Amino acid sequence: MPALSSSGETLGTGQACSLRVARLFGRGFDSPRLQNFAKRNFVLSEPAFGASRRASGLLICFCYILECVDHSYYVGVSYNPADREREHNAGKGSDWTAARRPVRLAWTEEHLTLSSARKRENQLKGWSRAKKAALVRGSPRLCSGQGL
Repeated sequence: MPALSSSGETLGTGQACSLRVARLFGRGFDSPRLQNFAKRNFVLSEPAFGASRRASGLLICFCYILECVDHSYYVGVSYNPADREREHNAGKGSDWTAARRPVRLAWTEEHLTLSSARKRENQLKGWSRAKKAALVRGSPRLCSGQGL
């Protein structure tokens, strides 16, 4: 979703990053140096083509748990968990899952922002294996991670 400048015109993603940097430093965002800085140092707000969207047009991010062939768990974040599972099974996901293939998608949770999904991911990574297993089985007590 493109950003709007203060004058109401639509900006591209790179320009929106530059505008945020310009506001931060109090300069215009038309400087090529500033635009390059923004592209290198900021995560763009728009994901790659094929990301999940709700009917309202909002991007949906997912926190997910994969179960590996050795019954260990891998926690991650993706805009499309099914595609990410395929990447892991192709050996392109992470070193952990590449050594423990095949993996299966065991659990997902929707988040409205990447930030909240990352917070939930970090929370789950701190949990014991038993606690993650209870979440995968559907323990209602552990399913309250929404809105982090």
